[in-house]
Amino acid sequence: MRNFPYSGSQRPPTPLAVILGTNEIASAVAVNLYRSGYFVVLSHDPLPPVIRRKMAFHDVLFDDPVTIAGVEAWRADNGLAILSRLGRSKDVIITDLGLLDLIVLRTLDILVDARMQKYQVTPDLRRLARFTIGLGPGFTAGTNCDSAIETRPSKVGRIIQQGSTDAADGISRRLEAAEQSASSTRQSLADGIRHLRSAPGFLRISSSVISAAKWYGRHSMVC
Repeated sequence: MRNFPYSGSQRPPTPLAVILGTNEIASAVAVNLYRSGYFVVLSHDPLPPVIRRKMAFHDVLFDDPVTIAGVEAWRADNGLAILSRLGRSKDVIITDLGLLDLIVLRTLDILVDARMQKYQVTPDLRRLARFTIGLGPGFTAGTNCDSAIETRPSKVGRIIQQGSTDAADGISRRLEAAEQSASSTRQSLADGIRHLRSAPGFLRISSSVISAAKWYGRHSMVC
C-alpha cells in the first residue's frame, strides 16, 4: 500500500474505488463501497463472461437499467464522462474503459480485482492504487496485492494480509448455495429489487472488502 499525500491544506476528495469486473461479485462489492462513501467505477473485462447477469450491473453496458439493493448504475463511455460524474454522481459508474485508461484520471484510493480470472496470470496491482485487494484464486498479499480475500465457499470472505488465497481446483460451486436456496434467490430477483441478501456469499465477500479498506485507513493514518 502506498500513501500519496495531498499538498498543503487541500481537502482530500471523496475516495475513488475502481473495481475490475462487472460480474455479481464485483457488483456486490460496488454496492458496499458506494454505501461506505466511495465513488465507484466498475471496469468491464470480457474474460470470464458474466453468467449471473440478473445479479450484476453488467447489462448497464447495453443501456439496460439495473438496480441492486437500491443502488443504480450509469454507463460512461470515456474519461471525461467519468470525471464529470465523480463530483455529483448518485450512482455507481460502469465503463468499458480498462484500468490503464482509469489510472490517469485520478489517484485511485481502492482498487479491487473482482474479475475471478482463476487460471490467468495475475498482475501486480500494488503500485496502481493506494490500497489494492484481490478476490479469489491467484492472489498473494504482499506480492501482487495488499490484501486478498477468499471466495471458496468453505472460506468465503476470509481476509488474507499475508499469504495466498486457495488455488482454483476446477470444481464449479454456486457461492450463494452455501447459505441460501436457489429458489429464494430467484424469488428475490423476481421481486424487481435485487437484494444482496439473496446471495449471502457475495455479501460476505463485499463486507470483507470494506473491512480490509477500513484496516488500511487506520494503518495509513498511523504511518
